[in-house]
Amino acid sequence: VPAYRKRIMELEPDPVWRAQEEAILQAELSTPEQAIAILLPIFQALPPESDQVRFLANSLGSFYARLNQTDSALHYYAISAISDIHHGVMEHASLREVALILFRQGDTKRAYRYMQCCIEDAEYCKARLRTIEMAGDMPVILETYKRTIREQQEHLRVVNILLVSGIVLLLLVVFIVVFVIVKLHRANEQVTLASEQLLEVNDQLRQRQTELEDSNQSLRDSNRIR
Repeated sequence: VPAYRKRIMELEPDPVWRAQEEAILQAELSTPEQAIAILLPIFQALPPESDQVRFLANSLGSFYARLNQTDSALHYYAISAISDIHHGVMEHASLREVALILFRQGDTKRAYRYMQCCIEDAEYCKARLRTIEMAGDMPVILETYKRTIREQQEHLRVVNILLVSGIVLLLLVVFIVVFVIVKLHRANEQVTLASEQLLEVNDQLRQRQTELEDSNQSLRDSNRIR
């Protein structure tokens, strides 16, 4: 409560923790913007490996979340979650917030994976409060995740059906094309054979015509002799 926080600020020797308490107090009494203005310069001055990073980043994420600045909130919650992992913290308060933001943004797969990690680590370190908190969020994420998987499977099934249908249609077209080519080839052979036969008949006709002309000439010669 504000009175307790003021007392903590008076007794806290570390300027970083004092700044965090002051920022939280400002967020409770006035607006998150003032809290961010107090805490952000302190956070930016911290070395990345500092244990204080995970606490201040979590606070900044919560301030931006109150302002509905989701991208900034996700950014600082992610920094805090990464710092938790680096320092071996298994309660994953920030990673849970990351999972919830991703879930609201529609990234169900990553939200499910992160929340599952939170629950498993919380159970491992026997953090019952965290387990209970996350157990309330998990069923909704799990059901949405399962529905997403089912929709993806249905989509994949439709794609497979269309793919198989396309392959069958392609094979049918290939069969028709081959059939037509074979028919055309046979027709061309028949046309070629008919042309050869026609040429042979024409040769025979010319030969007979020549023979007939010779016969007629012989008859004319015979008549002339008579």
